[in-house]
Amino acid sequence: MIAPGARPARARDTAVLRRMTLTAGLLVLVQAGLGIVVNLYVTVPAHHPGARPPEYFSGSFRSVIWSIGQGRLRWPCMPRSGWRWC
Repeated sequence: MIAPGARPARARDTAVLRRMTLTAGLLVLVQAGLGIVVNLYVTVPAHHPGARPPEYFSGSFRSVIWSIGQGRLRWPCMPRSGWRWC
């Protein structure tokens, strides 16, 4: 027997699933919006490690490593890992 005013478990589960789906969709829209803003207003220097590489994947890797090392916040493990560019 269901208490007066209480919803069945299936309806409650469906409401929770709808709320979670809406939240996930909104977060994807926020992420896409932030990506658009970053792509419009951030300028990558023309001359940096990984610019115009002879092989795409190694150049992409070097570009990502360069950008992490040049940022304001560096990973705490970098100085201990022995990477030369820290």
